[in-house]
Amino acid sequence: MCLTFDLRGHAETRPQFETVSRALNLRDLIAAYDLLAQRHHVDPGSIAVVGSSYGGYLAAILGLTFYIRRRVGTRRWRNLHRLTPLVYVLGVIHTVGSGSDAGTAWLTAILIATGTPILYLGILRALPAQPVSARAARAGSG
Repeated sequence: MCLTFDLRGHAETRPQFETVSRALNLRDLIAAYDLLAQRHHVDPGSIAVVGSSYGGYLAAILGLTFYIRRRVGTRRWRNLHRLTPLVYVLGVIHTVGSGSDAGTAWLTAILIATGTPILYLGILRALPAQPVSARAARAGSG
């Protein structure tokens, strides 16, 4: 299943572009998510958000939802937060594939400098957790 929508100020509502706020865009994004998540045959944990060009902005919204977690609810916040790595990767793909600075040395350096720790931490997160006692024993033997 796919749900496609345009945020306020885009496509048919383009005349509203100058009056749209970030708060309204966030409400639209969350409302679209809720509409899809409430369908009885949709698993809310399997919803992916994809954007183009505006995807960087969506990535920022998803990342910053930590600060509004109490307003949106913990369950919805966790579901949105799970999408952050996907949106980041899509943003990098968009930047490399169609950005005006794609291929420049400085952009490549920035992408490597920011992507390397993200990749490293993502791998650590995916590895099985070690019991606390094993970590403490290893720390005490060094």
